[in-house]
Amino acid sequence: MTDAELTARSREMASQVFRDPCPDKVPYFKEMVRRQPAQRGNQGMKLVAEIYCAAEEGRFAEGLSLVRQLEAEFGAAPIDDVALYLANALKDGPEILARLRKLEGAGQLVRFPPQNVTMAMSTAQRAGLGKEADAFAYEVTGSAGFQQMPVEVQGVFAAYALGHAADTATLTRVDALLPYVRSPEAAISYLTRRRYEPIWPQMEEHAGDNLARITNTFVSWTAGLLIDQPEDADRLSLHAYALLQAGRYEEAAKLANDWLDQPGSAGGLREGDGWALNVRVKALDSIGRKAEADRVFDRLAALPADENPWVVNFVINRAARLVSQGRWAEGLAATDLARPVAEKHGSPYAQMLVASYRTCALYKLDRSEEGARELEFVRAHAADASGSAAVALLCAGLEEEAVAWLARALQDENSREQVLEHLQDPRFSLDGTESSVLPSPRALIREREELLAEALKHIRILPDRFVPLAYLRRAPQ
Repeated sequence: MTDAELTARSREMASQVFRDPCPDKVPYFKEMVRRQPAQRGNQGMKLVAEIYCAAEEGRFAEGLSLVRQLEAEFGAAPIDDVALYLANALKDGPEILARLRKLEGAGQLVRFPPQNVTMAMSTAQRAGLGKEADAFAYEVTGSAGFQQMPVEVQGVFAAYALGHAADTATLTRVDALLPYVRSPEAAISYLTRRRYEPIWPQMEEHAGDNLARITNTFVSWTAGLLIDQPEDADRLSLHAYALLQAGRYEEAAKLANDWLDQPGSAGGLREGDGWALNVRVKALDSIGRKAEADRVFDRLAALPADENPWVVNFVINRAARLVSQGRWAEGLAATDLARPVAEKHGSPYAQMLVASYRTCALYKLDRSEEGARELEFVRAHAADASGSAAVALLCAGLEEEAVAWLARALQDENSREQVLEHLQDPRFSLDGTESSVLPSPRALIREREELLAEALKHIRILPDRFVPLAYLRRAPQ
């Protein structure tokens, strides 16, 4: 290429999204630097291209080092998105918070994708900076730019800010933060966990008896979101979920069905459609229309997973449902379908769920030799799904081993939350999916004094006045 051709091409690329940086952008800008070493703009663009290339190839530490070089040599650079991505990939909590602070100070968090902010805050928490992340969130919720942020981001920051308020007993802004706690599911979490005991009186008032106030507000809010963007499948599934949590089962089931019957839906199911159908299954089960629910999940399970990797959620949920209903042979067959999908497209947690369902189905079918082999996987990966591991051990009749595992899990901060989910009785299940035929760790925790004492350090058994509307309106099973 002539110098003029190369310059024209480089200018064109500099104005584009940085796709294919390694085979495309990096060579061009390297050549520009070689031919025109005095042009600082070329050097800066070469660094930007190399940063994106390092990110694409998984060279995260090198990419972050190049970001710092770019910032040191050229001042502020508009690549905060990739810088935050690199910090998140490295699980570098201090760097994540520093980047978020920089973005917030520059008023740039408003434009960031909600999932990026959510992931960054979660990673900072897991990196051991929970208190720092909560304090930062508290600052953000008091900033001028907070009201301009996407609703999803507002919800994330408000949740962490409430943690800071509870930990420090700083209650003056709690009432202003509570409107961002929108779902009855979130309310149960706050009202249950002792960490939030300082804000329980305000949270109880916000939720209302039987969670009626927050439940009805959640339905209205999600309906408004859907009216604003009626073509959005994610908003549709959220509204359907709100109706489910309100115990408005007929409406929840009809909403998903009508959505898929509308013109233009024949182009193939999307993930948002899948979650709407998932709600339809739960709604149909709650009003006793199980055969219809079967057909909905069968439709989702028929989708090719390689073309729709998100289907992993629903083949696992399908297996969970069948096993939880005591349909052992059907449930086992469903795990046969779910396992390869989970191995290819699922997390370790997803793979553990499949193994625990298989264990229970096999033992219930008197195929204990196969169940014992499955249980080996459960034992090896129990920390990935603590509650499910306990259920699998109980299915195998290993009560004392289950007690020992629960005792260890309650001592571990990462495992504890999954175990504590099982402490409340089934009335507090908002979607009605808790099984009446599978063994539950609840009885063990409540019967064994040492387990209950440890659990009650972190959680309370909810009073009856918070039994949700969803239970009160559910058909007898």
